[in-house]
Amino acid sequence: ITGATGTASGAPITLSGDTATLSGTGVTFPAGHIISFATGTLTRSSDLAIGDSDYHLTTLSCDLVTTSTSNKIVVQYMIPDIYNLANAANACHMGVRYNVGTGDFDNSASQQLGGRKFVSGYVAYTGPGDAALTNAVIMVSATVPTVNTLRLYPILQGNSGGVELFDNASTSTLDEATIIAYEIKQ
Repeated sequence: ITGATGTASGAPITLSGDTATLSGTGVTFPAGHIISFATGTLTRSSDLAIGDSDYHLTTLSCDLVTTSTSNKIVVQYMIPDIYNLANAANACHMGVRYNVGTGDFDNSASQQLGGRKFVSGYVAYTGPGDAALTNAVIMVSATVPTVNTLRLYPILQGNSGGVELFDNASTSTLDEATIIAYEIKQ
């Protein structure tokens, strides 16, 4: 496949044997296609206490390269073994933050992704006197905020006395958190 001028130089599709490669800025994807994708994981060997202040979980992150502010971004993460410390009112609020670029995390410059700081509230909250051990799966969907690399990560805040994450992390076969992010063509 060659460009309109009859040359292969700069063509958005190139062939090599039985392999075709899309490249260049001239490629247009239809709505609904995933344009970029990123993922990250976190394992620990001990639990992690989340108190009543904002906690930026920067050790669970991924870097998504965005292409258009007309597109949507979806971020999902899963955090295992959230324990309410056997106190019914203890819980955790969860959301997504981002920094622009791939440098060091700067929590003072981080920005909220989506319409709410915490898209999920009171994770692990139970009735009076009940202990809870649960996993959280959080999803945020928003318009791409800027064309750049976005370093995405969870923001957490405990309620009442807070919670412990990765409560069974001392067992080497348990507890791995994951985060995924993708940009979807609109």
